[in-house]
Formats: sequence, C-alpha cells, structure tokens
Amino acid sequence: LPCSHAALYVASVAALLKLQQAKCPAGNFQVLAGLSLGEYAALAAAGVFSFQDGLSLVIQRAKVLSEAASDQATLWVTGLDEPKVRELCLKAGEVCEISGF
Repeated sequence: LPCSHAALYVASVAALLKLQQAKCPAGNFQVLAGLSLGEYAALAAAGVFSFQDGLSLVIQRAKVLSEAASDQATLWVTGLDEPKVRELCLKAGEVCEISGF
C-alpha cells in the first residue's frame, strides 16, 4: 500500500509540473483541490509543504491506513442496483457496509 500511494502522489505532482513546463492552460491554476490522496499533491503544488515532506506524509498515511484496516477490505461494485448488492452481501455471510448509492 505505501508504494502504490507514493506512486500516485509522485505521478500527480509530476503531471502538474509537466503541464506547467509545457505552458499548458491546465497548469496555470488559481485554486487547487484534491480528494483523499490527491489533497497531498494539491498541497505540495500550492507550496504548503515540500514535495519530499508530502511524500513522507503520504507514505506514513498509507502505513497507518494499512494497519487500521489489516483485516478489512474495500470493494467497488458497478452495474448492480442497491437491492441486488444488499442481497449478495447477505449471501456472503460477512459483515458488509454499503455506501455510495
């Protein structure tokens, strides 16, 4: 998990730098925003902290998330309606939390 989170952070910051170097309008921003892991890339791009400090935070975040959810998993389901997903969760016999409908 820490490696995949770090890779996403690095790729996000690198993409922004590439846009800025190419003088692309998308790299000329007035406001930055990010969701979840993207918040760290947005904060680094805004100069709130250095790239390296952001990377350290992202790696630590991933480790904490991994430890907190060591016996849990997340599943994204598309193409099914909520009643069908609930039915499948009940059949699985496991604790299942549904969100996002």
